[in-house]
Amino acid sequence: MSTGTGQGREGAKRDTETQRLLSRGPGYGSAVLAPVPEEEEEEEEDLRRRLKYLLMSPCDKYQACGRRPVKLVLQLAKIVLVTVQVDLIQA
Repeated sequence: MSTGTGQGREGAKRDTETQRLLSRGPGYGSAVLAPVPEEEEEEEEDLRRRLKYLLMSPCDKYQACGRRPVKLVLQLAKIVLVTVQVDLIQA
């Protein structure tokens, strides 16, 4: 009639799980890296290029690709138009 054995196993199980979660194992930021297949490497590089482009400023996009910052110009035009409308209404 040992009542503590069930709790002991659960407690030990939780302790090992906690240690596993808190331990620093191979994963993000670790120095131990598994060899990556070439297809995954190419896919990762493609994703990096896309993210880099998405996070560029409009000026950087213009310098990199020659695309004009149409959205930026549109936003500035809207600001000017709304400001003019407010001035005309108050006058």
